[in-house]
Amino acid sequence: MELMDSQFILLVIAAFLTATLSGFLGMGGGILLLTIMAAYFPPAVLIPLHGAVQLVSNGVRFAMNWRHGTWAILVPMTLGSIVGVVVGSQVVLSLPETGYQVTMGLFILLMTWLPKFKSVPAIPGKFFWLGGISTALSLVIGATGPLLAPFFLKENLTKENIIATKAGGQFVTHVLKVGVFSLIGFQLAEYAALFTAMVIAVTLGTAWGKLLLGKVSEKVFVMLYKVLITILAGRMVLKGLTG
Repeated sequence: MELMDSQFILLVIAAFLTATLSGFLGMGGGILLLTIMAAYFPPAVLIPLHGAVQLVSNGVRFAMNWRHGTWAILVPMTLGSIVGVVVGSQVVLSLPETGYQVTMGLFILLMTWLPKFKSVPAIPGKFFWLGGISTALSLVIGATGPLLAPFFLKENLTKENIIATKAGGQFVTHVLKVGVFSLIGFQLAEYAALFTAMVIAVTLGTAWGKLLLGKVSEKVFVMLYKVLITILAGRMVLKGLTG
């Protein structure tokens, strides 16, 4: 579809600002950008185009922070994502959104604000399953960052660990997602100018967000992170309830 110049500029600015947010808090930018882009593109274009932009955004963020990546989480998440994309690709255009949006939003709220227990039962392969489920869902709803966030907060990771590890996992998810949509007919080349401009914007935004990150304390970071998760999960529940 043809975009007016003002719409083109708006999307590029949105890419910069949302990448700054993700570079600063480690999440939130992707789903906000998805919401903005949804006003201009149908789902069959929206999800893969957004995924391609987020692929770059998360890839740059991981490259800037890879020394802080937690490989004990990233490896099983990657393996799970490969399984998840195979399963999700079978139903990519047929799953209803409303029901599981409500369930997932409420689950995220519960996981975020549930008091932290001194000992919790071990879930075998937790991050393998998380990678698989989030990747499968990403094929349908586009952005699953809020689903991942509570699990990272329960792992006693530093803010740098959270941002690097989550970026690495999301990078894999978006690579697989864009691959699936390319196989079923999506042509990124048709949106080359917009994609290129948005990629530059998310790269600059990610770098700016990284600079802001170093100026925030651990305590403030976690509280801002939880507040943002709550807002995004609440939006997800509301969208599911209203259809």
